[in-house]
Amino acid sequence: MRPIRAFLVVLLMGVSMLAGATARAEDLSGLVQFLRQIPQLTDALADLDPADGQSQRSLALTLLQKYSPTGFYLIDRYENCPAKYYRAKQDFLQYVQGSKPVEIAECLGTAVHETCHAYTNTMAYVLLPNGDQAFGREPYSVFCLGAGMNIIVRRTPVFPSAEMAAEFPQPLRTLRFSPYISPSQANLTTQVYGIYGLLDEFTAYYHGTRTSLDLLEFYKTEAAQTRENWFSFFDGIYANYCAYPEFKLYILKYLQFARAKYPQIYRQLLENREFTEAFSRVDRGFSGLIGEFLAIKPEILGLIRSRGYEAFEDEDYLWLGQGAKREALANNHRTYELLTAELAKPEYGEILTALGL
Repeated sequence: MRPIRAFLVVLLMGVSMLAGATARAEDLSGLVQFLRQIPQLTDALADLDPADGQSQRSLALTLLQKYSPTGFYLIDRYENCPAKYYRAKQDFLQYVQGSKPVEIAECLGTAVHETCHAYTNTMAYVLLPNGDQAFGREPYSVFCLGAGMNIIVRRTPVFPSAEMAAEFPQPLRTLRFSPYISPSQANLTTQVYGIYGLLDEFTAYYHGTRTSLDLLEFYKTEAAQTRENWFSFFDGIYANYCAYPEFKLYILKYLQFARAKYPQIYRQLLENREFTEAFSRVDRGFSGLIGEFLAIKPEILGLIRSRGYEAFEDEDYLWLGQGAKREALANNHRTYELLTAELAKPEYGEILTALGL
């Protein structure tokens, strides 16, 4: 327990003991109510603790190193990449706001996601034995699967992802369809690098969501047990977990379209075993991550209820709060179920079989 929080706990305990010593019998109900509020009072004040003088960068890296090894690995390795491989170095702090631990923790999933893109498009040349010769001349990406686990993929010819837009009926045009498929910016990686850009996004969403879930222990043990902080934790998951079926669907649709319209591109993709392996392993990792979250969610909701809040879900929202102050967070369950039902169709199984998966 940090010093300021410990002081507040002792202070509130002293006040409660004094109140108990002087309360008359008819006032005990008020005293009981006060005692019940002590955990929330100390929790609400906990986020006022200073970060022991740590800079924003130092604190962000400390949180990642403690709670999210792969998130830390991505940022640390990218930041320490030889300068000659940077076209324009990206600073992960541009995605981090605030100075308190809980404010920084809220931003780390996004910071890792965006750094993952930079890592994917830079680090292959660090890892390749002939990286100096390949840099700027040969089209490589590297897909990180975990700390120290990388697959280097040579990009084969592609077409822009927007070309397959007509293959998606309106119900399947969910949240990420517009920015990544159509309408989309022509210079986006999903257009310039086609399916390799889609895999880049698939991987970045996986690592960003992985970091958000990794921070669960921070929210359980260091952050104040407030509704606002738990909303931040759940938002890091629910805002991004539908990216799993979305990008899996985009990648499989891309392969379907290539088979019908660009048979040579399709054949080269099937023969690119590094691409196939990277896609398969990100797919398994992301699926496992979601399973992990769903398995532990009842425990998290129970913990929140133990702090005096209501915590439950329906088909559309996660509800947290107390009585009239209860608020909702969209959980995107319907979208997730729609897309997973689509992916269960035999036509996608045929593509996976063609990939050897």
